[in-house]
Amino acid sequence: MARPLRIEYPGACYHVINRGNYRQPLFRGKGAAEAFVRTLGEAAEQFRWRVHAYVVMSNHFHLAVELSETNLSLGMKWLQGTWIRRHNALRQVIGRPFQGRYKALLLEPGPALGQVCHYIHLNPVRARLVDPAKPNIRRHVLTLDNRARMQADSTTWRDRCGSNTPGRVIT
Repeated sequence: MARPLRIEYPGACYHVINRGNYRQPLFRGKGAAEAFVRTLGEAAEQFRWRVHAYVVMSNHFHLAVELSETNLSLGMKWLQGTWIRRHNALRQVIGRPFQGRYKALLLEPGPALGQVCHYIHLNPVRARLVDPAKPNIRRHVLTLDNRARMQADSTTWRDRCGSNTPGRVIT
């Protein structure tokens, strides 16, 4: 039985999630997570995505992405495939690190997207990896290669996500 097709259209917003195979650590250390974020930046640039929020945890990632074209499936194939090839080549391993097909939940722009951005940014706090009273502990705010394009609408981040910061990497 074929998988259901994803609904894609210009301006669509998604909460994208994937985790490590067998829920094992996927991003072992800061370097792997930063490499994923760099690859995410390349994907956002190449596929003209607007990344509203992201977090990279040790065994999974969350993205809040807005499309300018109908290319989520193509872009996620490129993002995950490129990162996997680079990751496996560097570590001289074979196999798939991701559990399976990513989940992409279609969101309404506005309050629903804002709630997902808050959820994404609070994910490390809820996992007790970050002490909310000490925001600089074990948190590294990174920017994507296409930050200028994403920050052109920084009020959108503030309005939708309550933050000027697009994402976090937790190691």
